[in-house]
Amino acid sequence: MIRQNIPLRGHRDDGAIDLESENQNEGNFRELLKYRVDAGDQILHSHLKNAPKNSSLTSKTTQNDLINCCGTIIEKKIVEEVNQSKYFSILVDETTDISSNEQLSLCVRFVDREKCYLYEEFLRFVVVQDLSGEALSKVVLSELWDLGLDIPNLRGQGYDGGANMSGKFRGVQARILKEQPLAYYMHCASHCLNLSLSKSCSVPSVRQTVDTVAEIAKYVRESSKRSIMMKEKISQICPEHKKTKLKTLCETRWIERHDAVLQFLDIFSAVISFLEDFGSYGTKAHLMLNSILKFEFIISLHILAEIFGITLCVSRKLQSPNLELSQCYHMVECVMNKAVTLAQSVDVEVNVPRVASRQIHRNNVASKSPKDYYRLNVFLPFLDHLLSDLSVRFSPARNNFYPNIRELLTILCVMPVTTCTAERSFSTLRRVKTYLRSTMNQDKLNGLVLLNIHRNIDVSPDEVIELFARKHPRRLQLC
Repeated sequence: MIRQNIPLRGHRDDGAIDLESENQNEGNFRELLKYRVDAGDQILHSHLKNAPKNSSLTSKTTQNDLINCCGTIIEKKIVEEVNQSKYFSILVDETTDISSNEQLSLCVRFVDREKCYLYEEFLRFVVVQDLSGEALSKVVLSELWDLGLDIPNLRGQGYDGGANMSGKFRGVQARILKEQPLAYYMHCASHCLNLSLSKSCSVPSVRQTVDTVAEIAKYVRESSKRSIMMKEKISQICPEHKKTKLKTLCETRWIERHDAVLQFLDIFSAVISFLEDFGSYGTKAHLMLNSILKFEFIISLHILAEIFGITLCVSRKLQSPNLELSQCYHMVECVMNKAVTLAQSVDVEVNVPRVASRQIHRNNVASKSPKDYYRLNVFLPFLDHLLSDLSVRFSPARNNFYPNIRELLTILCVMPVTTCTAERSFSTLRRVKTYLRSTMNQDKLNGLVLLNIHRNIDVSPDEVIELFARKHPRRLQLC
């Protein structure tokens, strides 16, 4: 198509596009229309130039309607697939957006019987004011009816462990169970694993090690001068290490916590050199240096790295809570050797803390050697905490109620495992509803989020125009 040099810059107070002015940018939508005209679309050029002011279809209201139509079409296609598959589960989580609105993310999990494929799809955000179990359950049920999903076919609920969501008597899961007794509740496996790891870190030596690593990371990152100094130390002492910024120990994402522990181990010598330089400037750096120059800290750090290494694949895949621990004693030996090597490299003596027989808040199990002491007082208690907590949180669900094997397998597939799909929608929410777009209305937000998340769902122009034409009576007849 021949490109025509048509002046397309400018803005008119009535909302229409001024094809004569070249003064300012009018936003993505209008600039795209101008670009299309500039590329030679004479029909669009004629419409923008000659259409009445109140039917040019370029106002913000029209733009929002088009976005909403696209979102509605995507929702409808997902709901049709869910209803065809019959059984489904819901995944719900909430977060606060940039404008301080509490946004509830509603997602659905279902099986495509023809393709034998499992899907988890985001449906919409809903603004909620009341976060009680009663109010949230009413919102969830209302949204399901509004979407056209058959609640009698609801077979699972997936939430985090918050009391308002998981409470046995007044939580959302309990109230929805009253409406649909077959909607079995599953605590998000990702949250369960995080809680298990978090509880396991209550072992005193491990907890102190985690706190020390977190404190050092915070101390470095809160000052640009210290961040630059740490970067220089890593480059000088650990040149093979690509990342030169200390990772913080995220409270919820344990994959990142594992990475932070491994990174701290890799640059241990650089951290010591950094704290030695800053120790003369203040007491805080000196105290942190003394904390990490203890064998108890070094052995606990290696134990954390080993155990997190086992659970890392579980954190990433979240398909099974089972841990392969047949080489437990080999791991103890391996951890001890690594810790001794690192301690010797930084001139730390391999020893055990003072033991007091009547002290109940310290590790006081009798031992013949440092290896036995740390195996009995740190490694095995940490491992025991983790395994016992995992066995409780990941007990198998009872599915003896369904006589038909095919239906049982379908229902088993749609049972929610994690709420990661709902949490991933929060990332899109932060990208779409930013500081500059904090006043965006909910329909436009849902439309943009659905378009961003479900890029694989085809939305044809004809579908959008047909729905757009039916929404409101307009002066300009579209179909």
